[in-house]
Amino acid sequence: MAAMLFISNSCFSSLRILISLFFVAYSTTDLSTDAMALLASKSRLIGDSSSLNWSYTNDISTTTSLVCSWKGVTCGSRHRRVVAIDLSGMGLQGSLPPEMGNLTFLVSLNMSSNHFNGNLPPEWFRLRRLKFIDLGVNDLSGEIPLWIGFLNELRIMRLYNNSFSGFLPYSIGNASMLEELKLDYNKMEGRIPSSVFNLSNLVNLELGYNNFVGTLPSHLCSGVPKIEFLRLESNNQDGEIPSNISACTKLQVISLTTNKLSGSIPSDMSSPFSQLKEIYLDENELVGELPKTLGGWKTLEILYINNNNITGTIPSELSNLTSLEQLDLKQNKIEGM
Repeated sequence: MAAMLFISNSCFSSLRILISLFFVAYSTTDLSTDAMALLASKSRLIGDSSSLNWSYTNDISTTTSLVCSWKGVTCGSRHRRVVAIDLSGMGLQGSLPPEMGNLTFLVSLNMSSNHFNGNLPPEWFRLRRLKFIDLGVNDLSGEIPLWIGFLNELRIMRLYNNSFSGFLPYSIGNASMLEELKLDYNKMEGRIPSSVFNLSNLVNLELGYNNFVGTLPSHLCSGVPKIEFLRLESNNQDGEIPSNISACTKLQVISLTTNKLSGSIPSDMSSPFSQLKEIYLDENELVGELPKTLGGWKTLEILYINNNNITGTIPSELSNLTSLEQLDLKQNKIEGM
């Protein structure tokens, strides 16, 4: 009886292995998987999709052999799988095709400047190799999904000029390789997650023209040491400018226009290592005098501090700004103006 039980268990184990191998064999993907995903995607597109030469030809084998020559499609030289799609500016409409989530070798996806609407498909969470995504200038809406932060290879994320709403998920901080986050001109609200200011590879952060609230973190520069472009204009940010902003030695552009910032301009805001070229602090609630250290920005080309409550006089040190091209200090309480 024990021997029979032993044999039964062995058979069961073997059967389980065979079943596993069966599913692995039939779940293996190849270029034909990509071909079918693209054909299904095209069937959802509205507009002038006729310009896309994505079509079924005689049989799947023939169709697959043509995929890498289809318009807007690039295949990798190593695996012969679809690694890039560029459908930008083609006047396409409709919802984003969920079938594109089957393009598991995809590295770059550009569908910007079209008329796509609806939400980001949950099926896209499978795009784990994705490094670049540009869906800017469309009619997309809904919330930014939690899974977007688990695309661990993502470097560039551009979702600007859409109608995304709700909160930016904290999970965005899991995309630790992120270098550019561009979400300006949407309808986002709530606080900017602290995890965003801990993306140590971040170079470009553009969240302007939304409804974000809250204050800039005091550890801004240590959290994003590579930041070059910080654009948070036209939100509802309040509080003070971090006093150690000069520690952001790679910062070239800072735009905090049209917020509710208060307090004074930090006296040590300039740095001998500064690369700042453009500063926009206009239309806030800043007070106090212009610090003399402003004259230390040797690379500064544009300085807007108009429409605040700045008092005192214009420091003579501003004459040291030999690269300055634009200066706007009007609508303050500065003497002699």
